[in-house]
Amino acid sequence: MEKTKQYNLLAYKQRNRRDGDDSTAIDRRTMNELSDYFRIRFTLARRCTLACYSALLALFLGLNILRPEGSLTTWAMQTLPLLLVLPGLLDNRHRSYSWLCFVILIYFTAYVVEVMSPLFVWTDALALALSVVIFTAAMLASRWLQHWQYHAAQADGGPVPGPPGTS
Repeated sequence: MEKTKQYNLLAYKQRNRRDGDDSTAIDRRTMNELSDYFRIRFTLARRCTLACYSALLALFLGLNILRPEGSLTTWAMQTLPLLLVLPGLLDNRHRSYSWLCFVILIYFTAYVVEVMSPLFVWTDALALALSVVIFTAAMLASRWLQHWQYHAAQADGGPVPGPPGTS
């Protein structure tokens, strides 16, 4: 509850500063506390994203490689879109988490159709649940990573980080 109060205080101070009132300037201690607040939340969302991401890849592996009726081609087609964002996820790039949200919507759409069909299998429901959790966790991780980077830069007194490749 205390962190929420501090975050609301920060929003109030930023609004006042935008309006020209510098008497309520945010001190470094508040920025450090906010940086820690977002770092902890990002870490939790990142762990949840990576755990469900790994579980979805393992599910595809189990369905397509380990079973006799599976095929390597189907496995490659299912996993390639997910593997495209993996380097960015491992480097903690917020845009990769956002792209993962876009990519996972394809899986969500496909598995909603599978779950609603008469040929429903429990693995379809598992994949649907994993895609929902990945989408939510990746969206939160992306947002909290951006906030963490912003507040960490403000606490250090440095410039606010921009997109890669900009000065």
